Order: sequence, then C-alpha cells, then structure tokens
Amino acid sequence: YAYARMVSLKRKAGVSDEEIRNIGAITFTHESEKQLALAALNFEAMILKTAEDLYPHHICDYAYEMVGKLGEFYQHCQVVGG
Repeated sequence: YAYARMVSLKRKAGVSDEEIRNIGAITFTHESEKQLALAALNFEAMILKTAEDLYPHHICDYAYEMVGKLGEFYQHCQVVGG
C-alpha cells in the first residue's frame, strides 16, 4: 500500500524520475521528513549487511521501518493532492 501511495503521489505531482534525481538542496520542515530521509539513507548499509551475513530478514526489517516512517510522514506533512 505504501508503494502504491508513493507512485500515486509522484504521478499527481507530474514529476519524472530525472527531475527527482536532479533535485538540489532539500529543506526539512517537519521531523517526520527528516526521519524518513535518515531511514532511507540506511538502505546501502542494510544491503551490505544482508550480503555479508546472508540474513535476508534485514530487508524485511528495513521495509517495515520505511513503511512506518512513510506513514508518519504522510500523516504529518502536506503532500500533492493530500
């Protein structure tokens, strides 16, 4: 559900993947934005840890954390079409 919500928001905003990749400086106005971004930054470390110890549950834990952070963000922050 969280993935479908994000795809829908991207579509409603009318932005391309290229535009997202080229975003410059970002200013966070709410703590949930910061927490979501910090959680996203853990992706590479999670992949490396999973590859190192071969415990795939790290991927599930990361996905669960991201869905929680995304829900908090969506609840507290104005989004396109929100």
